[in-house]
Amino acid sequence: MGRKTNNYCKVFVIGLGISALLQTSCTDTIDCKYTANRSVKVNFTQLNTRNTLVDTTVSSFSVVTASGVLLYDSVSARQIQLPLSQLSDTSLYYFYFDSIAIDTFRIFVQRNIEMISPECGFNTRFTIDSAQCTANNILRIVVVDKAVGENATIDRNINLVVKKRNQAGTR
Repeated sequence: MGRKTNNYCKVFVIGLGISALLQTSCTDTIDCKYTANRSVKVNFTQLNTRNTLVDTTVSSFSVVTASGVLLYDSVSARQIQLPLSQLSDTSLYYFYFDSIAIDTFRIFVQRNIEMISPECGFNTRFTIDSAQCTANNILRIVVVDKAVGENATIDRNINLVVKKRNQAGTR
């Protein structure tokens, strides 16, 4: 009889533990939203006549990841967001400008994995180390904020300085 009661107690305690785990959820939605994949905010800029950077809208460009995922297809934009790899310290993108020239753009990051909570799981924080590109349409890269997604008051991480193009899309 004592052995049967002991087994019932074990089952009861295990059942209570599982019940408590199932009822526990991520109640702090701000923390849980933080676990979303991070993206680098990239602004397009050009040099004006005073040799200062000004935001510009680039027309008719496409962006493809190194794995072939089409992120932007023949769009016009002033700012884009590029997802960072959760598995590698380097993310690679191909920029197609008017189907005339291709620029390769690489972002090198440090990844720090941290636990948000048992309910929300883990998150990867990214810090930009550096960036590289070919120089067909992208002239220069300016890293504005190295901490990806950390500062809500900063509207971009990187400025891509692009060549001036006319309305027809030629350089």
